[in-house]
Amino acid sequence: MVEYSKQELERFASNDAILPQLLDAKKRGDAARAAELRSQIIYPAEALLAVKETRGADWIRARNLRTDDADRKYGADWLDRDVVS
Repeated sequence: MVEYSKQELERFASNDAILPQLLDAKKRGDAARAAELRSQIIYPAEALLAVKETRGADWIRARNLRTDDADRKYGADWLDRDVVS
């Protein structure tokens, strides 16, 4: 399990407002709004790395997922190269 400091967790604070909206959009069956909201979420680097390894970099790109945390941790080109975590 990954441990985050308080400062690191604060980077994800903006997700708090987005997640309820995302759940609501999914309940309504509004796939376009859900996709829009998913692209605003800041995902933990480790989660995106796992998605890259299972689904591939193009899957992340196709969904326009934010990679801020992974870019910071692994470097801007992490989607295009092997990453050793």
